[in-house]
Amino acid sequence: MTSDTKLSRRSYLASQAAIAATATALPSAALAHADLDPVSSGPVNWRTATAADLRRFIGDRFRVTSPDGSVTVLHLIDVEARPFGPDAPADLPRAEAVSAVFDSPDKAPLVETGHMTRRISHMHLGSADLFLGPVHTRDGSDLLELTLS
Repeated sequence: MTSDTKLSRRSYLASQAAIAATATALPSAALAHADLDPVSSGPVNWRTATAADLRRFIGDRFRVTSPDGSVTVLHLIDVEARPFGPDAPADLPRAEAVSAVFDSPDKAPLVETGHMTRRISHMHLGSADLFLGPVHTRDGSDLLELTLS
């Protein structure tokens, strides 16, 4: 049996390297966006953010500026949707309320001053004046929570 195709060793190795590079590049490119919800992958802001939108930022740093100018960095640790009841006004900017829970080793001053409006900033959400306050956990520690409605 004869063959008219001539393949040099160099060509064969180059083709195998190209196949290997493609095989390793495709899964990582596919996985890079696997956790994004296509419905909520657009721009997000504080006014309209849903629980699904904010879950993308769990673990991120948020800067909290108190009225006295002090700044504390918090980490978002949990987000929960809180459905509105049937008596909710129809003109609310979102379909459900959202509860966002934060923690930080530097949270003591925020816990001590209690519930109040503070400037909260995030690089993707921007800044907003939001009502933030402590919530006591079963183990006796405190976390900070804001509710968007």
